[in-house]
Amino acid sequence: MTEIRVSRYRTGENEHYNIIFSGHAAKINADEGNILCSAVSMLSQTFLQCARDLDNGKTIIHDEDMENGYLRVKVVYPANRRRFILGQIAFLETGIRLLQEAYPDQIHMVGDFN
Repeated sequence: MTEIRVSRYRTGENEHYNIIFSGHAAKINADEGNILCSAVSMLSQTFLQCARDLDNGKTIIHDEDMENGYLRVKVVYPANRRRFILGQIAFLETGIRLLQEAYPDQIHMVGDFN
């Protein structure tokens, strides 16, 4: 099972998203590879790359921790830049919810994106 933990909070003028992906989804296909785990990996790694691309060290800052079966992405930004990152957050949330609806026993989400 893959668990996605989402927390959003504010400190002073800054908003924070902390998103943790952990675990491996079970193999759902008969062929080689694991398409479900690959789908979660692509969503999480795409979000991580977006955070890296947005990180200018001034208005948006990201922090990451990655190892086998685990990825944590933290994005910190001023409240007035929230609209700037909402597209990436909405994309990630949509992908996770679609996988969760299709495979409720394999994808578990804790927390809320909003």
